[in-house]
Amino acid sequence: MAKNTEQKKRNGEETVSDDEVWSAIRYLDPEMKETRNNIAVTITLIAIFSIFLACVVLLHLRGL
Repeated sequence: MAKNTEQKKRNGEETVSDDEVWSAIRYLDPEMKETRNNIAVTITLIAIFSIFLACVVLLHLRGL
């Protein structure tokens, strides 16, 4: 009985919390990285296109 308790204590010290496991899974998940990059690229392209469109509209309103 003492051996089982001692074994459980050793195993308990080596266990990792669920939060640490999920953060490692998210960090190592290649699909998650691609999704973040795709979102960043999409937002950047929309911002650039919006600035370009605003410039075209302003030039058109000034008659240039």
